[in-house]
Amino acid sequence: MTKLRIWPRAVMMTMAACLMCLATTGCYDRQELEQQAFVTALGIDKAPEGMLDCTLRFALPQNPASGGGSGGSVTPLAGKSPVTYRARSVTEALLIANSSIERQVSLTHLSSVIFGKTLAEEGLKPVLQAMVRYREFRPTVFVAIAHGTARDVLAQQKPMLDKSANRLADGIALTGQRTGLVPVVYLVDLQRYISGEQTGGVLPLFSINKNVQSSGGSGQGGGESQSSGDSQNQDLDQIKDGANVFRPGAVPRTGGDPVEWMGAAVFRQDRLVDEIDGRESIELQFLKGTMRSTKMDVPDPLVKNKYVGLTVRKERAPIYHVKLTNPMVIRVDVPLEADVINIESGVDYSRPDLQSKLERQVEHQAEQQYDALLTRLYHEDQADVVPIEDRVRGQFATDQQLRAYPWTERFRTARIEVHVTVSIRRYGVQLIPL
Repeated sequence: MTKLRIWPRAVMMTMAACLMCLATTGCYDRQELEQQAFVTALGIDKAPEGMLDCTLRFALPQNPASGGGSGGSVTPLAGKSPVTYRARSVTEALLIANSSIERQVSLTHLSSVIFGKTLAEEGLKPVLQAMVRYREFRPTVFVAIAHGTARDVLAQQKPMLDKSANRLADGIALTGQRTGLVPVVYLVDLQRYISGEQTGGVLPLFSINKNVQSSGGSGQGGGESQSSGDSQNQDLDQIKDGANVFRPGAVPRTGGDPVEWMGAAVFRQDRLVDEIDGRESIELQFLKGTMRSTKMDVPDPLVKNKYVGLTVRKERAPIYHVKLTNPMVIRVDVPLEADVINIESGVDYSRPDLQSKLERQVEHQAEQQYDALLTRLYHEDQADVVPIEDRVRGQFATDQQLRAYPWTERFRTARIEVHVTVSIRRYGVQLIPL
């Protein structure tokens, strides 16, 4: 009787195992690498009649083991020329792209999304609906704003060092984190900016340098002729108003990539309302506490028309004291450290009596710049990019009270006070002036 009971159970388990094997086998939904077209960069611009111009830069997968080129090495995912499609939405553009691309379009290697300026001024919320729902748009995609059209930026971009289209976005993000010339913003950050009713944000700004574009963007090769160098010097001499070397799209230079990343686009909710230059981008990141260190020049306090070069570091995170009165009072304490890296005048600022003068000069300049930047962002733009709202949540009993507070009116009339303390720690390897 025992054997008779065990036998049907064994048969049933065997049949179930066979059925499970049949259900788990098969490759009906396989996606081979040779059957996909990888999009590495996506540009989105406003088009007439409510349409969108979506520019796609495709990668050309290569097998590194196959050799080819100089030195027998081939770059995986080398870039191809961008292609622009006009459609009613981003998803529709991705669909019709398959009408001229012989492989299925894939976003699994998408590294950056660039929005055109006109589209950003009207609002990015409608465009972002597809990006936050379609799972192929990863939250860690690098996002930026084009000072013009995204189509022109992608068409003119000629990287100096990286041939891999994916590595280009990663390199720009890493450089932005270390220098502060542009903020580093990903898709998940942009979604957070525009989902809140009171918040604002900043996005990196991509511009085309007209001087480099007109000269052909030379400088990527190693063997330039003397005449080419003379032509570049003449182009550089023709640059006017070069006092602000951090201005987007107008950095005084010749050669290299016509596209440059400098400054930031200021957003109030999902609309672009202002632009700041590279120096102001560094200042904003110090005010937010996300900047670790950077370099800056300050006027020499003792010698006119001379400058002192410094490496400035965040000593601690800035402290905000906010009073929700009318007018609102915003006081910021920014503690900084600095190392001297260059003294044009040769003055020995390591002396105790001169050290305090240099520290006061740095503090005075930083306070003026930080105060002017915050006044512009909160009085004129009403964009809470720090954000102040997150630092005063504890003063509200409920989230409804927080949302009901008249932030825009209070920001427009807020009294801003910035206090900077600078401690100079080092004066370089050589202390005695030359």
